[in-house]
Amino acid sequence: MSVGTQESPISLAAGEALEAHRLVRLHASTAATVVYADSGERAIGVVPVDYASGAKAAVELLHGGTTIKVVAAGAISANAVVYTANDGKVSDSVSGEPIGRILVATSGDGDFTILLPYGMQGGDTDKDWVVFEDDFLWPNTDESGSEGQWSSDVSDGGAVTMQDAHGGQVAISTSDTTVADNDEAYFATTNEIYKPAIGAVNGEVLAILKGRLKLTEANIDDANIIFGLLGGDDLTLDNTLGDNGAGPADANQYIAMWKVDGGTVWQGGVRDTAQDTDTNVGAFTSGSFKELKMVIYDADITDGELEVEFFVDGVSGGTKTYAVSGATEMRIIAGVKNGGANEETLYIDKVRFEFKR
Repeated sequence: MSVGTQESPISLAAGEALEAHRLVRLHASTAATVVYADSGERAIGVVPVDYASGAKAAVELLHGGTTIKVVAAGAISANAVVYTANDGKVSDSVSGEPIGRILVATSGDGDFTILLPYGMQGGDTDKDWVVFEDDFLWPNTDESGSEGQWSSDVSDGGAVTMQDAHGGQVAISTSDTTVADNDEAYFATTNEIYKPAIGAVNGEVLAILKGRLKLTEANIDDANIIFGLLGGDDLTLDNTLGDNGAGPADANQYIAMWKVDGGTVWQGGVRDTAQDTDTNVGAFTSGSFKELKMVIYDADITDGELEVEFFVDGVSGGTKTYAVSGATEMRIIAGVKNGGANEETLYIDKVRFEFKR
């Protein structure tokens, strides 16, 4: 699945001929494809112009933070709550979940109006979604895990330290004065806060995890880095990344992105109860902040599968399927491991995790 950027609009394929200002949803079975959202279906956004079937279509996301021009299915009063109607239109007839309110009254079918979207939260953030966000403006870590929303594991003498930086920042360093290959340090939420589960609608977005990270490698291609979600009850996180560029260990379930010793790309992958799979998802650049993002959405209700899509700076690098059978609770984790006798330091500027309750 390929999208243009992290910010709205994103680029997806048109699964049928689409008219301007109509609501669209993800196609039930074809990746990276949208079709009209009909009555009661969950729309993800609106197309701003006409598109032929098979064309690349810009989709203005409902949660993109702006009002959106849409087409009404009939007469609607200003400020009315609206829902999806057939052929990508909006209606005040209750069908499925509300998508927002319109700001301009309409007199009949085909009239244009302005939608103020509720976005992914269905208009009720407290009820439907959990939002965890940290800009690292002040210390909130505790080595023992007894207090604070974050805990650290720095068994090789490294450190997790807050930085004097505009907007906040945390640094994760691997070693003390004695620097050795495979020294490592990890930073994770003290509690497991998320458990993968299927949704109610095929293609429904269930979770979005984003982090802005930077590492300036002490020696070219040496560092091992991980960011994502990790299962397991133990906050002893040693060897979450295997030695000598092995990537994430198989001991726990994970949904994560990582870079290995000797590698120059980000990899994205999952491990469920049976297997682990990964793919190269984007270039790693030493010394530059990168936004890593994982979007988890319902892929197949019948078989209980999730699809995880991986992004680097808003560009999709591919998807992997995660089977939820036997899924355990997970915590957010970030970590770094030396690939040689050079200390590595990972900087995190921001973490944001949104997921359905």
